Amino acid sequence: MTQCVESASLLEHFRDLVECFAQAVRGYWGIKNQAHWVLDMGLREDASRVRKDHAPENLALVRHVALWGKDYLSLLLATLVCVCPGI
Repeated sequence: MTQCVESASLLEHFRDLVECFAQAVRGYWGIKNQAHWVLDMGLREDASRVRKDHAPENLALVRHVALWGKDYLSLLLATLVCVCPGI
């Protein structure tokens, strides 16, 4: 009987973790889709002709910081903390 209770408790805990992860993923993609729209419409990211070396990644980082400011890293950390609560 104790084994069944422990298994049920473990399954409940696992279900809670899965739900937290699912919420984090949905939140991340919702924010990512909104950010992409702003980056493309406001900063014309898709029209960028920069293709050489690390310039595309560097400009993408500059655009994201311009869009999000100091909240950019906070958002990434908050998503990580929800997915991995022990951090």
